[in-house]
Amino acid sequence: MDSFKNKIPRRAPIILAVLLSGWLVVSFESTEHERWKSPAGDLDLHGELNCDQCHQSADGTVRQQLQANLKHWLGTREHGVDWVTRAISNSDCLDCHRNHQDPHAPHLFLEPKFEETRNEIHPEFCTSCHAEHNGAISVIGNAYCFHCHENIDLADDPAQPSHLYLVQNKKWDSCLRCHDYHDNHADKTPRILTDAPALLQIEEYLEGKSKSPHGNIKIPYLEKRGAPQ
Repeated sequence: MDSFKNKIPRRAPIILAVLLSGWLVVSFESTEHERWKSPAGDLDLHGELNCDQCHQSADGTVRQQLQANLKHWLGTREHGVDWVTRAISNSDCLDCHRNHQDPHAPHLFLEPKFEETRNEIHPEFCTSCHAEHNGAISVIGNAYCFHCHENIDLADDPAQPSHLYLVQNKKWDSCLRCHDYHDNHADKTPRILTDAPALLQIEEYLEGKSKSPHGNIKIPYLEKRGAPQ
């Protein structure tokens, strides 16, 4: 065993790590193999996109990025830097997904009254709910509405059962059965809970296993990033 170890150059692990890192960089930057890294599932529209339609190149060369992140890892630099591509931000999403009637647009949660909610679930960021490359529509489930609506009590409430009843009985998983969070589908909101899609349908949709139970007609998205609407 010792003789076998002696035959392995001491720098072999370092050389192997460098070669592997180089392969990963080339693979990531290659446009030829972009599709296998794209999201799939119910997000098949995104699956047809190339990486650079969402991901913008990070500042600096790959070598500079490696050096900066290595220094950060060693504790000689306060912050790391983006690797190969910049981190996804709201503007990257909203360049295509524009909905001027969105009742839950990310910027609305920047109001002071939502400070506690921001600290808990960060609804001001698209990526708090939506994460690409895993097929799911939402990564935080369907029972988060209580963060903002736990004191709701509507006058002349047309819903059956009433919103007050649902809130008092903590039926938070019922919200998305009637309400389309971003209001980007054409279906009308049902007033009777039994007329709404079943909870299982909502859960499967959020997990990316089925189409939207709120209908297939939705506000058109932009096919080209930043195009006029």
